[in-house]
Amino acid sequence: MYTLSGNGQLIVWKSKLELSELEPWKGEEESNEEAFDDESEGNEEREESDDNNEENVWQVKRKRSKPAEKAKQLNFQKVAKHWLKDAFGAGSGDNTNSRLTNCDFHKKSRILVTGFSNGSFLLHEMPEFNFIHSLNISDQEIMSVAFNPLGDWIAFGCGGIGQLLVWEWQSQTYVLKQQGHYHNINAIDYSNDGQNIVSGGDDGKVKVWNTSTGFCFVTFNEHTSAVTAARFHAKGNAVVSASLDGTVRAFDLTRYRNFRTFTSPRPVQFTSLALDPSSEVVAAGAQDQFDIFLWSMKTGHLLDVLSAHQGPVSGLDFSLVGSVLVSSSWDKTTRVWNIYDNKGARESFLLPSDAMAVTFRPDGTQFAVSTLSTQILFFDPNSGAQQGSIEGKMDVGYTVRETDKVSAKKLAFGRCFMSLCYSADGSCILAGGISRFICLYHVQQQILIRRFEVSINLSYDGTRDFLNWRKMTQWGNVALVDKGDGDEDVAAVSLPGVKKGDLSSRHFKPELRVTSVRFSPTG
Repeated sequence: MYTLSGNGQLIVWKSKLELSELEPWKGEEESNEEAFDDESEGNEEREESDDNNEENVWQVKRKRSKPAEKAKQLNFQKVAKHWLKDAFGAGSGDNTNSRLTNCDFHKKSRILVTGFSNGSFLLHEMPEFNFIHSLNISDQEIMSVAFNPLGDWIAFGCGGIGQLLVWEWQSQTYVLKQQGHYHNINAIDYSNDGQNIVSGGDDGKVKVWNTSTGFCFVTFNEHTSAVTAARFHAKGNAVVSASLDGTVRAFDLTRYRNFRTFTSPRPVQFTSLALDPSSEVVAAGAQDQFDIFLWSMKTGHLLDVLSAHQGPVSGLDFSLVGSVLVSSSWDKTTRVWNIYDNKGARESFLLPSDAMAVTFRPDGTQFAVSTLSTQILFFDPNSGAQQGSIEGKMDVGYTVRETDKVSAKKLAFGRCFMSLCYSADGSCILAGGISRFICLYHVQQQILIRRFEVSINLSYDGTRDFLNWRKMTQWGNVALVDKGDGDEDVAAVSLPGVKKGDLSSRHFKPELRVTSVRFSPTG
């Protein structure tokens, strides 16, 4: 038997009994049944003796069991004691200060793998404790380790960065290496053939995924801030992303490189992105200057700056028919532009509240706008007439956060749809936003078809329907108190199996919301 401690100490124990000497354990029910059987047998023998004895002399023949042998105790003796951190070497200070987080043992090959908090793992052959090799896979804590049934592959999981790695220890090669976004995902988009998906997140990474295998086959790290929008090229051989770092970048999916970088004359933060049907014009909306910038994909030059909005540009989309661009803004307007006329906005639509997202119908005859008041409005870009509206206040649901002080019904004003997408035939529209529900509506009938619940995990904010009154006291909500792992003067004592948090970090509970929704182009 092997035991490991968090400081990297390995102790080998040997049992004093062999496997053949071990006896199965009998529970209390089995022992009670045996005692009841012995008592019933004694009573039967007593009745027979009374019937056969004429002198009425009691002749009881009790069946006495043999005295039970004393059970052998199972004891273990310490055989050897080893320190795992000795394999790191004396000069590696960071490795010697790390702690053991996970381990696994393959019985057939007698290989022990141990993972540490610094992202390193060790391989030893037991029971001789022969060191095989070590490797550092990341700078984050290894949270899970597992052998495959044959014992030649080892799987590692790092929850801090969302990494999954499969390592073949005999040839010392990677079998699989996958890593997701370790922060929120802000944008997704399908390729025209539906085989790939591009995603961008707060970690500044742009990832391209294969829909058949579910694996990420390329990651771009050129952005230095959060990625707010991402789109596929019309031919599917490139992706374009916008970021808060003030750049719009185009990445080649053949050579896996950043071949275009679009910038503005003054530093701005881009929050929206759109490509024309031929993908020759790139449009991006700014958050701080309220302008729309147009670039040429071939040359990378700035073509034009559209200035009409008086608030941050929240959404952009091109019509698949013609060169019509629609934009939405927090200034309660939606504008339709003809980018080749240089005459400014062709049409302007006033909205009852701030516009959050906009999208064109695939046939170009209609576009939809979502507002802060949880409405979805439909307009005709040619005539400028409103064709309908959907009221989604009851569909987003009433939810409360842990730190809220009032009921969910009074907090419903902040619930809205942040992303819209038409189906391939344009008959349905999908909406998602600051809610745990994704709503599917019929455009012509303007009714809710189905509502999808993203999660019911109560560890997220925004999943409860009512306030937790057990946390409400006369001094306020208990959840508003930032509880640490210990007092300022007293050091916190961690119990076995308890993961201690950072004393300098504030209590944070992520809120459940939908940042982007997309239909597959193939239906």
